[in-house]
Amino acid sequence: MQPSESAEIARTFVVARKALATLSGEIQKDPSADPRFRSLVRIEHNQEHIWPPSEWVTVPPFGRPLEYQLNDLRVRQGDTIRFVAKRNEAQRADPIIWNPRIILRS
Repeated sequence: MQPSESAEIARTFVVARKALATLSGEIQKDPSADPRFRSLVRIEHNQEHIWPPSEWVTVPPFGRPLEYQLNDLRVRQGDTIRFVAKRNEAQRADPIIWNPRIILRS
């Protein structure tokens, strides 16, 4: 995943059924990313910000991943969960590693 100069980039998961969701994973910069530049990310449920507690969180450098876990998120069929990287307003590569896990249970 790599932020764009002019638009947020997102991976979007569309929920298949009514459930309680657990979202977890790790985020870190790719080894090729320049650690001097800041990358920001967040998670949204139906376009509402749900993580981190502040608007955005800074992606840490490679080798120091940031772990997160959100439990018991009530979701319904058709809801969207978006993993968003904020635009970086610059013409530079700033790749990040973010492989979220989503578990749905009834």
